[in-house]
Amino acid sequence: MKKNIHFFLAIVICLFVSTNIFSQNKKLQIDRKQFVGNYKIKTDVGGGEIVAFPAAVKLVKGKLAFIVSEGGSMQIYYEETSVKEIQKTIEYHFEARNLDMDGPTTFRFKKKGNRYELTYDFIH
Repeated sequence: MKKNIHFFLAIVICLFVSTNIFSQNKKLQIDRKQFVGNYKIKTDVGGGEIVAFPAAVKLVKGKLAFIVSEGGSMQIYYEETSVKEIQKTIEYHFEARNLDMDGPTTFRFKKKGNRYELTYDFIH
């Protein structure tokens, strides 16, 4: 009887360990719908000057698309290529590709109360 209990406990422990390993290897699952909306992106454009650009965040084929109006009628389109979750400060960093150029940009959503604040790397 004791052998059966030890065998059963060993199986339970193995299953628990393998489940934890499997869950750590799963791709990061984030509800992207929570980020959809219109934002004012505050960013440092150089020389300590902070400018706010309007941006629309949409969900396209399960990934985020960013449409940033960087002055006048000029709109720049980005599409998500990867995401990183930072649990300590409740932040999500979306690496995105500029559809007009190859340069990557990081969009950062940081939890502020019941909403998110959006910033990004300004490249001129």
